[in-house]
Amino acid sequence: MWGSARALGMKHISPQQPGRSAGATTTASWIRQRHSPQGTTLFPEPRPTRSKTLHRRAAFKNDRSDLVEFLREDLDHLFDDQGIDVRAYDDRVLFRDPITSYNTIQGYVSNIKFLRTIFRPKFTLHNIKQTGEDEISFRWTMDMVVAGIDRELVFTGTSKLGVNPRTNRFCSHIDTWDAVRNQEYFSLEAFVHMLGQLTVQRSEALRGEVLLKRDAYEVVQRDGRVVAVPVGGDAPGSPWKAALDRDGLQFRVASDGAVVLDEFAFPPL
Repeated sequence: MWGSARALGMKHISPQQPGRSAGATTTASWIRQRHSPQGTTLFPEPRPTRSKTLHRRAAFKNDRSDLVEFLREDLDHLFDDQGIDVRAYDDRVLFRDPITSYNTIQGYVSNIKFLRTIFRPKFTLHNIKQTGEDEISFRWTMDMVVAGIDRELVFTGTSKLGVNPRTNRFCSHIDTWDAVRNQEYFSLEAFVHMLGQLTVQRSEALRGEVLLKRDAYEVVQRDGRVVAVPVGGDAPGSPWKAALDRDGLQFRVASDGAVVLDEFAFPPL
């Protein structure tokens, strides 16, 4: 996920839906009536009393499985006409990726709309799980075709969503990209990485479903196997195989010359 109109960059989510208001998190009638095993609503309204706030936190302590399953379903609508459910987010939500920064749900949703307008985006969720008492993380691939200029942008990375224990809604969303080292906004390295994909047509050697995109190589699933492909070609002295070793990826060279990863596993969340 990523980017921004502000930075010529991007990030993905989906346009706000008719009738879905960013301010809906303060209106009880908009709360989705999904229920946890304890019988509480998934996105309860904030309560003013201390006792009820503490009770709500205790009900979900060390268990965000409801929100994990909610995200698994909701992310399917990132770029379709339905869009994400903004009721799951606080009005003040911190969003950051290497080239984008927003502090409200309105900015978050506007960024999705921007991406959907400029690109033909495709979002693939690879895995998702709870990674902290108030944190959910997931791994993804973003494939974005630029209409009219035959260019394709591909990013892989992770997202960490923080949960507000008082409201049981998401209050932060931090993205990292696998292909860059400097993840802090505003990352010049990330911006150059994005521009580099805009200026060069994507190689046919990189066709397939991209599982992992590093600066020197990509891991692609195609033709029933997982292969590693150098981003800049396999020129003499290219460091891409050394990068595979550095990242702990074991490979073999098949009879057709393909670099095959028989036991590929995603980096841990």
